[in-house]
Amino acid sequence: MTRDDLLALNEAVLVSLATKGLVARASRLAASVQVTVADDGTVTGTTDDATVTLPPGVPLERTTCTCPAPGVCRHRVATVLAYQAGHQAEPAPSEVWDPAEFTDAQLVDLLGTRMMTGARTMAAGGLAATVHRGASPWVELPTASVRFLVPHDLAYTASDATDLRLVALAVWACRAAAEQDPSADRVRVEVRPTSAGAGETGYPQVVEHLDRLLATGVMHLGTGFGWAALRRGLAGLQWPTDGLDDLAEQVDAYQRRHATHDELRTADLLAELYARHRAVTSGTSNAIVPDVLGTEVASSTACARLRLVGLGARVRATPSADGSVEFDGHVYLAELASGLVLVLAHHWTGTPETVPSLRRVATSTLGALALSNVVTESAHRSARRMLRLARSRIAPTSVLPLGDVWGTLPPSLLVGDYAAFADRLAALPPRYVRPRVAAELVRVLEVAEVGDVVYHPGAQRLTAQLVDAHGMCALAVCDHNPASPAGLDAVAGLLNDPALRWVAGHTSRRDGRLVVRPTALWSPSGAVAVDLVTTNSVLDLALGAPAPADRLDEAITSGLAALAALAHRGLSAPGPAALDRVTEASDTLAQCGLTTMATAVAQAPTSPTAWVDAMVWLTVAAESR
Repeated sequence: MTRDDLLALNEAVLVSLATKGLVARASRLAASVQVTVADDGTVTGTTDDATVTLPPGVPLERTTCTCPAPGVCRHRVATVLAYQAGHQAEPAPSEVWDPAEFTDAQLVDLLGTRMMTGARTMAAGGLAATVHRGASPWVELPTASVRFLVPHDLAYTASDATDLRLVALAVWACRAAAEQDPSADRVRVEVRPTSAGAGETGYPQVVEHLDRLLATGVMHLGTGFGWAALRRGLAGLQWPTDGLDDLAEQVDAYQRRHATHDELRTADLLAELYARHRAVTSGTSNAIVPDVLGTEVASSTACARLRLVGLGARVRATPSADGSVEFDGHVYLAELASGLVLVLAHHWTGTPETVPSLRRVATSTLGALALSNVVTESAHRSARRMLRLARSRIAPTSVLPLGDVWGTLPPSLLVGDYAAFADRLAALPPRYVRPRVAAELVRVLEVAEVGDVVYHPGAQRLTAQLVDAHGMCALAVCDHNPASPAGLDAVAGLLNDPALRWVAGHTSRRDGRLVVRPTALWSPSGAVAVDLVTTNSVLDLALGAPAPADRLDEAITSGLAALAALAHRGLSAPGPAALDRVTEASDTLAQCGLTTMATAVAQAPTSPTAWVDAMVWLTVAAESR
């Protein structure tokens, strides 16, 4: 009996089940393993210090080995490699297949009845998932990913979470994808075994309270507004809950006269809460309800072993009245198996002399984590793809040198064709109806050549033309950050390095062209995390003239600012100054030919509905530029 499942465990699969170093050690041991195969297909491997038993239908991590090592050990991997060495004439299966073929009976055999009941409960309110087809299909769920490693064998599934119920959700997602589009390589679907949809009625009672907030105005809102009651009204709806929490923070910042308050940010959060409710209650939208509302999304999921790669960081420093400085750091870590970017957030209070890169987080520092390989078994991931690393002696976190691992990132993260990726950005739904995840568009751009590198002193901004292998250009934009005074000089130094290979950062689309705001850059001479630079190099930067004004941008920006002022002062009594700003913004939009938006802005003071209409029009227009 030939074990096709063992033959299908190629090096990449074995590395995902163990580690690259362990597979390397096992390959050296494989030549000394004595392999025997029983009539029922059970493979036994014997070495000098251990005996491994690999029964059919049992995942590698659940097989037995007489050594004391937990999980997948080098003896198990060496036995697999030794078995494969004796069957080289028999090629491993590599055909494209679909996990939708698995039945619920097979799921029950693998997971048990209790787990299956729990999986149905998880999916009862609806879950959004992305199915990626191919020889090694995988499913992206809201808080984890599930990969099917061996064709037609349900036992060999791997997930970056410890919850086995996700395997059933992944199979159900594959079935939904087969019904929706059986041929596409990537399909976004809704998993809902039951017909009931808890989120399809939205949250009308919460919207009524938001109407009151908008009429009253943020500046007149008292401390007893009742945020906790509103949060209870959004129970089970993760994305609106997150938006409400952010809105409450903005209102609290204003009441405390804190520098983090932003009128435009507050108005944007208000409009988002309205827009998500409208998207599921209008009856005309084809948006996937779990994408819009985050129904039944777990707030936190315990992760199995994660292999992460640092893509830089963002650090914001906010001075306080007492002379201290509040720091907010976000480290971007790419998960190699799923191709998703997770965010490790850290907040602390320091002084103006604090060096952010030296701040300790978990078992390392921000500077080390931002540019490293991280292997951990003690992580928790939130629905928003926020990561928490716990201190653990049993499951420690290893922080290793970065090397050139960016070149091995999955195609979903590594951008080699700027024009094609810009087209994908243009096809995205509006931000208000997409899942509310952090670092959604952080990517690594492959750089074939760097064009003009220019510093704009008035804006304290560095811009550079990046060129891909196809000759298409992207614009890199890097603004001065007081938390990293030497950041621009370090970025300019690497941009002038002819060997520069990769630039990581937040991507967007502007006038049909790709734009990236770098978080890190890599060349053979070294890597730089833009907001965590500690060296004090000063370069003679080429100065550039300010970019010419864009009338459309100015018109849209003035409209959004006028609407934000209305929300701040309140629609019931906005005052003549706010109304004058609305009239001026409406006239400017009309002069640019944006008559529908001009009319919407002019009517915004009349009611909450009109204000939301105008905000949605302008926000979508700004994103589509």
